[in-house]
Amino acid sequence: MKRRAMIFLLALALTAALAGPALAAGMLPFAELTFDRTSGVGAYSETLTLKADGTFTGEGSDEDIDGLTVWEYKGTFADIQRVGEGLWKFTCARVSSTVPAGETKKDPLLGTVSYIDPPIPTEGQEWYLYAPGAIPDDTEWAATVLQVYGRERMDGSFILVPSKDQGALPFAASPEDSARALEKYESHPVKLDGGNIYLDGSGAVVDADSYIEAAHVPGEANGVPVTKIGDRAFEGCIQLQDVDLPEGVIAVGDGAFSGCAALRSVSLPRGLETLGKDAFAGCSALTQIDFGGTETAFRKLAAGSGLDLAKITVTYGTPEFSDVPVGHWSRKYVDEVASDGTMEGVGGGLFGPDETVNWGMALTTVARLSGVDTEPEKGGKWYDAGMKWGEKWASGKKHGDVIRRQELAYILWMANDQPEGKPDALSAFSDASRVGSRYLKAMEWAVSQSILEGDGAGHLLPDGDLTRAMLAAVLTRAF
Repeated sequence: MKRRAMIFLLALALTAALAGPALAAGMLPFAELTFDRTSGVGAYSETLTLKADGTFTGEGSDEDIDGLTVWEYKGTFADIQRVGEGLWKFTCARVSSTVPAGETKKDPLLGTVSYIDPPIPTEGQEWYLYAPGAIPDDTEWAATVLQVYGRERMDGSFILVPSKDQGALPFAASPEDSARALEKYESHPVKLDGGNIYLDGSGAVVDADSYIEAAHVPGEANGVPVTKIGDRAFEGCIQLQDVDLPEGVIAVGDGAFSGCAALRSVSLPRGLETLGKDAFAGCSALTQIDFGGTETAFRKLAAGSGLDLAKITVTYGTPEFSDVPVGHWSRKYVDEVASDGTMEGVGGGLFGPDETVNWGMALTTVARLSGVDTEPEKGGKWYDAGMKWGEKWASGKKHGDVIRRQELAYILWMANDQPEGKPDALSAFSDASRVGSRYLKAMEWAVSQSILEGDGAGHLLPDGDLTRAMLAAVLTRAF
């Protein structure tokens, strides 16, 4: 009784969902859905695949002691109308056999194989589509469906029935496919090469047309940033060849691209945090992955994802520095500035996190990030444009002079038109009195905005030397 109550509540929730987004006139509430019907002993079976515009294809067979009867067909349902909550009505406008109906052949295993026209649908026949849980219990159809499929499937599946043939066996989609169809119905389609992808309101890709050829996923859809590829979103898209995920996607779900046998290349963003179980299982043609992060990060992500790395060439967008290992406090900041070219290593696979920063480097980097062209003129020095841009704040400093932490805060504060900070922002630091009067407002602002932080032991170190690791952190937070 408890299980039935849960099924009923789920069915109510799914049916209520159909009152949500507006549906285009003459369209069904899914992109594509496959229905089936079978006899109790399994001798008779038939499937019908129906698309949102009413076009359909189907095939069926019936076996007895004399042989096998087969039918295959295609057609169109027209005059699609939503006539109730979770209920659609339409008419079979045309249907035609796609096998040589009327012919027979002998098969050594099956005996006589006879090809016939489809028993149903027939032209002019009226049909109903019921959403999960939408068939009233007091109708004749409810009794038939309940007897054939059971309560769980009746309450959890789309049901397709001809309205004037109560003796016909109803078609039913699986509860799993029905739930996914409703999820897609509630989502927003985005047109890509060869098909659509579907996103929910949270920015997750939840499904894709089975025939999609390339998935260059946008960074934003309907004003919402795209952040996730959902479980099995592209599963079985056998024509999909190329995938490009934008920065901002942090998770790829379980089985997201499983069974995409034609998939050849994938581009994954630097900020990806999760690659689900079997995300790329069965992607036998996959030979190229471009990952925006480091090799260490990718190897960790790839475990359990179904990727056969022995057959795949992987390129990385962020260099690996041996002196900034995983766990180093500045690792995420160094990865950020190295991947976008804001800062480079010092050579030999090293970043030099503890090396000091001079005024030339600090001003040139901040100027470039502020939109200034810092390319040197012919015969000029790499730091000339930066030093000229910030000369009014440098107070006679030379490009090779080491810059202090409070001096960098002052540059950023001035470049941002001297915004206000919190007057008590420095009160938590025991060495706040070491902040120079010239830099006080700048430091209050930088600490208020979490651009500049202390050492974790209650010290702000305002007159301490600025290191390359500190610069990477400040630039990442400020820009």
